[in-house]
Amino acid sequence: MVELTPDRGLVLSDPNGNEIWKSDFATGEVAYARMNDTGNFVVYSADSQRLWESFWNPTDTLLPTQVMNSSRLLSSRHKENNFSRGRFQFRLLQDGNAVLNSINLPSNYPYVAYYNSSTHDADNPLNLGFPSDA
Repeated sequence: MVELTPDRGLVLSDPNGNEIWKSDFATGEVAYARMNDTGNFVVYSADSQRLWESFWNPTDTLLPTQVMNSSRLLSSRHKENNFSRGRFQFRLLQDGNAVLNSINLPSNYPYVAYYNSSTHDADNPLNLGFPSDA
C-alpha cells in the first residue's frame, strides 16, 4: 500500500502494514503531492515548499530532464522481477568522475571501478566533470 501522510510523507507498506520505505524529508508537514508530466513525483508542504522529489532520489533509471547530482548513484536491480538493489552501480563522484563498479551485497561496499570516466579536473572548483577549458 502507498500512503501520503502529513508527518512521514510518502510511505510504502507491505500487505501486513509493515513499513518498507518512506520518503525522508528534514522539515515540514506534507499537505499534498503531484506527479509532473516529466515523471517527477513531488511532495509539498502547505505553503507549496518542495519537501521531497523522486528526481532527487534516483534508483535504477534516469528520465529525460532529470539531473544526477554528484554523490548520487544508480543501481541495477537484483533480478528481473526483484527491484531491490543489485550488484552493479553507476556513481557520479564528488571529484567529477563517473564510475561503474560492482558492490558487495549486503554491505554495499563498492569494489574498484571497472570503468572511470577520467573527467576529474583539479582546476575546476565546481567539479562537475567537465574540463575547465570547455
